[in-house]
Amino acid sequence: MFSLRQTLYATILLMAAILSMVFLLGARQYLLAGRYKAVIDQSEKLLFRFATVKERISEALLENRYEQLSAITLEAEAVNGDLARVLESGLIPGEYKLTFLEQLDLPGVVILLRKISAQPNRETAGQLSAKVRLINDQFMRFDRIVASQAKAGLVEFQSVVIGGLAMVLCLCSFLVLIWYRQVIVPLLGLVARCKTKEFGTEILEHDYKACNELVELTQAVNGLIVAYGRQVKVQSKVGAASEGDFDALFVRLCGLAAIGELAAGVAHEVRNLVNGIINYSQVLFDELGPDGGTRADLLRKVMVEGERIGDELRQLLFLSRGKQQNLSRLPLEHVVQGAYALVERQMKNDGITTTITLASGLPPVEVDLGYLQLVFLCIFNNARQALNARYPGQDKEKRLAITAEVVLSEGRSWLRTSITDWGGGIEAQVLPRVFEPLYSTKPAGTGTGLGLTLSKMLVEDHGGRLRIESVAGDHATVCIELPVAAAG
Repeated sequence: MFSLRQTLYATILLMAAILSMVFLLGARQYLLAGRYKAVIDQSEKLLFRFATVKERISEALLENRYEQLSAITLEAEAVNGDLARVLESGLIPGEYKLTFLEQLDLPGVVILLRKISAQPNRETAGQLSAKVRLINDQFMRFDRIVASQAKAGLVEFQSVVIGGLAMVLCLCSFLVLIWYRQVIVPLLGLVARCKTKEFGTEILEHDYKACNELVELTQAVNGLIVAYGRQVKVQSKVGAASEGDFDALFVRLCGLAAIGELAAGVAHEVRNLVNGIINYSQVLFDELGPDGGTRADLLRKVMVEGERIGDELRQLLFLSRGKQQNLSRLPLEHVVQGAYALVERQMKNDGITTTITLASGLPPVEVDLGYLQLVFLCIFNNARQALNARYPGQDKEKRLAITAEVVLSEGRSWLRTSITDWGGGIEAQVLPRVFEPLYSTKPAGTGTGLGLTLSKMLVEDHGGRLRIESVAGDHATVCIELPVAAAG
């Protein structure tokens, strides 16, 4: 067993180290990209200047205007000086400097220019022309080699960055998995055991694979059960009961409830880290371009998996928020499509075909977005479980239909959203009880019996109505009717 508090501190330190590493990698990437750009710019400038000198020499020799060679000599000396400064700047790898100095014989060109300016003759002019052509070819080769070497260093570093990002993503996935197995699964098991026990007579078994805080929570619940049983017995005998044990247990439970907020905080920090990884991966993917090969494929996988982790954490944070009702005027399609986006991946994975048909020009509704999306999430999950129960595998009959329209009822306009699934419907004798608290038709451990109860309460808090129509053996339709927001 482990402590959530210690794990939280360790996770924060680990995330700080990872963020520092990402910052250092980004700084190094920026420096290498700047170096690569500087090398390319210097090489292109040298190549352009020498090409200009070559053209002027060729024109002067062809037209026998040897008096112009004196001015060209100064330009050739300037190009030679620029080449020397580039080779001494550190932008060129050391193993190439001596070779370039030998092959790019600009001082020889300067000497020939001075010689032919002082004493023009065809032999010297031929030597000058041949040397200029040779050096021009060497300059082209110089440009290709320098660009290739600079790019190779940049690509090699990017490979290291991609590998590092993949390792960070694996680490984040491992942390999420640990929290899921050590916190979420035991907590769901505790809920399931609470439903299967008769409160006040049977205590709950400990899940020794869970963290220390959840074991303490189980013990506190057992203490509450025992205290409740004692209270019932005392009330049946004496007509009075002491509430001291309940007060102490209530204080203890309130302290343990803070653990849930710690878990939500860690999920928020991990989500921010995953967003940073996705953004940095996108930058690297854009730099590699469409011909990035295996590196680009690996980056694409990093981004896809990062989005998947982000979606899971976003749902966890959404369901963990507790707040006061905050009404705002919103278009209904924003509410419905926003809620469906949270379960869209699960629907596709289960092979469920969903059609969303919203009438055009729907008026807005005044709702609390978070609470109403919670209602739609509950209904979508119930529909998905019903379809999976009727069609365990892939089947074309696994269908979900979502429609919305304006209807008139009781002298006013309502926005009616209908969600229909073909998962077998609800039996007639069961339908009247579906909104009862703690009533569930699902197998033990798969439902709480509170989803539809809370959904109905939330819809009614918005001044709306929630009802269910069903044809047993075929389909079930959940209708949510909300009052249209007043103009203004």
